[in-house]
Amino acid sequence: MERKIFISIALLFITLGCSDYLDDAEYAKIKELATASKIFEIPTSETSLKVPVYSNGNVSVRFVGENPSWVTLEQSAFAGDDTLRLAFSENEGFRRMAKVQLTLNNGEKTDTLFFKQSGVVPYLQCAAPFTTIDGRSAGAASFDVQSNLEMNQIETSVSYLSGAEGWISSVSLSEGKASVNTSPTGSEHMSKAKITLSYIDSWEEEFSVALFATASDKNGKFGTEITWTEARALAGQGEIQDDSFITGVIISDFRSKNLALNPSVSYNKVDITESDKTAYIQKEDGSMGFCLKFETPEDNVLSKGTAVTLSLQDLTINKELNPERYIITGVKAGNIVQSAPGNIAEKNKMIAELQDDDIYTWVKLQGTEFYCKYGAYSNVNENYTISSSINAMLSSSNKDRMDTWASMLVDTEGSAIYAPVNMSCEWRRSTDTGITTLVPQGNGVTEGIIVSEENPRYGDMGKYQIRVIDQTGFCQEVDGTSAFTEHVRYNGQPYSYRYGQYGAIDQKYAAPVGLINRMKQIIPSDDISQTKKVPNAEFTCQNWSAAAALTDNNYPIASNDAYCSPFCSNAKIGKAGVASTDNSTGHPRAMILVHDIKGWFEWTDNKVTGYHGVVLDVKAKDLSGDVMMLSFAFGAGKNSASTSRNYPAHWCVECSVDGGETFALCPDAATGKDYVHLRSYPWADSNIDGTKYMTAGGAGLGATEHCFRLPSDAFGLEHVFIRIRPYDDTMSVLPLAWNGDVENGKVAYNTKVDTYINFEYISVRYR
Repeated sequence: MERKIFISIALLFITLGCSDYLDDAEYAKIKELATASKIFEIPTSETSLKVPVYSNGNVSVRFVGENPSWVTLEQSAFAGDDTLRLAFSENEGFRRMAKVQLTLNNGEKTDTLFFKQSGVVPYLQCAAPFTTIDGRSAGAASFDVQSNLEMNQIETSVSYLSGAEGWISSVSLSEGKASVNTSPTGSEHMSKAKITLSYIDSWEEEFSVALFATASDKNGKFGTEITWTEARALAGQGEIQDDSFITGVIISDFRSKNLALNPSVSYNKVDITESDKTAYIQKEDGSMGFCLKFETPEDNVLSKGTAVTLSLQDLTINKELNPERYIITGVKAGNIVQSAPGNIAEKNKMIAELQDDDIYTWVKLQGTEFYCKYGAYSNVNENYTISSSINAMLSSSNKDRMDTWASMLVDTEGSAIYAPVNMSCEWRRSTDTGITTLVPQGNGVTEGIIVSEENPRYGDMGKYQIRVIDQTGFCQEVDGTSAFTEHVRYNGQPYSYRYGQYGAIDQKYAAPVGLINRMKQIIPSDDISQTKKVPNAEFTCQNWSAAAALTDNNYPIASNDAYCSPFCSNAKIGKAGVASTDNSTGHPRAMILVHDIKGWFEWTDNKVTGYHGVVLDVKAKDLSGDVMMLSFAFGAGKNSASTSRNYPAHWCVECSVDGGETFALCPDAATGKDYVHLRSYPWADSNIDGTKYMTAGGAGLGATEHCFRLPSDAFGLEHVFIRIRPYDDTMSVLPLAWNGDVENGKVAYNTKVDTYINFEYISVRYR
C-alpha cells in the first residue's frame, strides 16, 4: 500500500541524517490516498462491504455518472483514514458495476474504485455464421442469432474482406435474427464481408459474434467445386489461385482447448494459440479429412457438426508423410463460404484397424479403457504446466514451461493408443482432495479426432493418437469394470516397509542386511499372504552396481513421488498419496531404483555385450485367455537436473516362455517399435559445474506410459520371465540448448553417474 511506501521513504531520510530537508511543510505536500484494491467483486445476493481508505487529508466520495439505485454509500466525505461503507441490493438481472470516485483535498489527487456485482452474463452467438448471396442482383440474407440481450442493445458494423465493397446496404436486428440487405457487387470475382454484432456490458467487457457473407461473382458462381482427391493433389503447389472449393463437415469445436499440441517456443514459454488456431474438416462420408490452420484464433469460429463450403483460394495445402496427412494453412474466416447444420459420419474401429485416411476424421474407438485408472487425464507435475484454475493455488516460478501430456488407452485386442490432453483443459484434473478416481473405470468407446503429432517430451507416440474435444469423449462407464483381470501390480509403497510381514511368510522376502544383499533382494507381488504363500510374481533387479550415494544403510529400491493422482492441491501438486495397506487400491507412489549407470550393462573389453534389467518371474500356470499384457509408467530423476543428467535413453521389454533360456523382444503396443524412450521428470533451471542448463525440451511432465503384448503361449506356464532393460547404449544427456537433442550420448565403461529410475506402476493383466 502507498502508506507503507511513504513510511519507508521517511525512515530512509531519517536514517541518512537528512531530516533537515523534511519539515512539516514538506510532509503536508505528500498526497496519500490509497485502498488495498481498486476492483471489488460482489455476489448477487444482498450484502454490504467495508473498504479501508488511507489518506492524509479531506476526502470526498461520489458515484461516477448517475447514482445507481442498487448501491448505497453511507458517507460522502471524511478526513484522514476511514472506512468506506457500502450496501448492495440483490441482483436478479445482468451483472452490473458501480464506480466510486475518491477525491483528496478538492482535487489534489483522485482515485476510482470499481464495484462489480455478479449476475447474468450476456451471450451473443450464431450457430451458422456463414451465408452466400447472389452478387448479380439486390438480395437479402438472414442469420439466426442466439442471445439473452434485447436486439436494440446490440451494435452492428461491416468490414469488407475481399472483392467489391459497399454492397451491404443495411443490417437490421429483430426477434433473434440479423437481416442483411445487399446490392449487386458488379465484381468479376467473389466478394466477402464480415458483419460484427457487439455489445459492451456494465463490466465494460465486449461480447461479439462475427457473421460472414460471400457474394457470388458476376456469373452467379462461388468458384468451382473440386473433389477431395483433387484437393489433395494440390498439395505442394503453393498458394491456390483458382476459385475452387470443397464441401465437408467440421468435426472440431473452436471452444475446445484440446485440438492440437501447443509447442514450447523457449525453455519457459509455450505458444498456447496453436490449438485455438486449429480445426478439422472431414468429407461427408468420413473417408478422409483435412487439418485447418487458421491465421489467428479469432478466425476460427467453427463448431462441431457444421457442414461448410471451404474456399481454397489463397490457401496452401501441405502433405506430410509417415503417416500421410494433409494440412491446409493460411485459413481465414472469410474462406468459409457457407455453413449449415451437418451430420458427422459414424465410423467405429478397433485401434489396430486405423489407417492413414483416418487421420483428421472422427472415429469411435471400440473396447477401450484407461490402463492407469488411479490417476487423472494428465498425470503431471503441475508446477511446470500452463497456469489455470487447476494449479492456481501453487506459487511456482516454473509454470508455463510445458503443455500437453498423454494417457494411454488399451483395447480388448491388446492394442494401445495415446490420448493427448492440453494443460488448458480444466477438466483434466480436480482440486477436490476427496476424489479417489477421476478417469472412467470401465471399458467402452473413446470418440474423437485421429491425429498424428510429435511430442519430443514424451518420445515416440506412434503413428496415431486420438484427441477428444472434451471430457465426454471418454465414453466408458465412470464406475464400470475393466475388460482385463490384473494378475500382478508393483508400485512404490515401497515393499521394504513390509519386510516383517513378508519375512513371516517366507524368509527369502525378509529385510536384507547390508547393501550387497539389498542390491539382490527379491520382492513378492501384493497378493502374498499366510494363506497364499506363493505370490503371483517375484521382482528382482539385475543391476548390482551401487550408486555413489548408497551405503549399507540404504535401499537401492525405495519410494518416491508419483504424479498419477486425480487431484492437485497446494500440498500435493499432483503427487500421488500413500497407497493403501495392501497396495491393491489407492494412488501408488513410484518405486525408484537408484544405481550406477554402468550396472545396467554387461561389459567385455570395455564394450557393451549385454544388458541387465528388472525381471518379473510371473506365475501363469492357472491363467487362461487370449491376451496377456505388461504395462508400466516410468520417468527418470527426482525433479532436478543433477539427478536427470544421464540415464539409459532407450528401454525394451523381452519375454521368456522357456524358463529363462531365451528371451524374445515384445514390440510396444502403441508404436510397434522394439523400444520406448525414457524421459526425465520435469526440472527447473540449474547450474551444474559452472554450466547453466535450462528446462530441457526433452524433459517430461511426468511418467510416460507403455504397454506390451506378451506371447499367447505364456498362459498356463509355471514361470513367465519378463525383463525390462536398456535396449542399446544410447545415453540421455543434458543439452546445452534447451531444445537440443537429449539422446546424443553413449554410455562408456568409465562412465560413472548415478541413475534414478522411477516406475509409477508395473502391471500384468490378461483377458
